[in-house]
Amino acid sequence: MKKNITLVYYGPGLFMPEDYYKDVDEINPTKHVKELPDRAYKFYYMYNKVVIIEDIEYISASKKTTRHYHIDALLLNKEMVEELNTDGHKDTLLSNMDCNDWDYVIKERTLNFQPYDSKKDVFIRKNE
Repeated sequence: MKKNITLVYYGPGLFMPEDYYKDVDEINPTKHVKELPDRAYKFYYMYNKVVIIEDIEYISASKKTTRHYHIDALLLNKEMVEELNTDGHKDTLLSNMDCNDWDYVIKERTLNFQPYDSKKDVFIRKNE
C-alpha cells in the first residue's frame, strides 16, 4: 500500500485566494512551512491510500488534514482588532466578526484576515 500526498497552499489572488498543489513524500508541517513561497500564508495536506490487488488499483477517498498557518500569522480577538481600527479600515472586519460569531480572526503574513476555527486551524511556531 502506498499513500499519495499533496500539499495544498494558498496565496493571495486578484479577487479570491489562489490555491497551488505540490506532491510531497510525507506529511511534515514543520518542514514544509519553511519551504512555502513568500506569498503563501496557509496550507494543508490531501492524501489517499492506493492498494493494488491482482493488477487492479484501488484508491481511497481523499482526506484532508487541518489547515496550517505560516509562522508569521497572528491570532486576534475582537478587542485586538478594535485597537487596530484607528482609521476605520477594519469596520467591515468587525462587522463580519459580529455577524458570523467569530471570536477570533487570523491576520496572515500577507496582512489579510481569515476566520479562525479551532477545530481546523493550527499554527506552526518558529520553535517547532
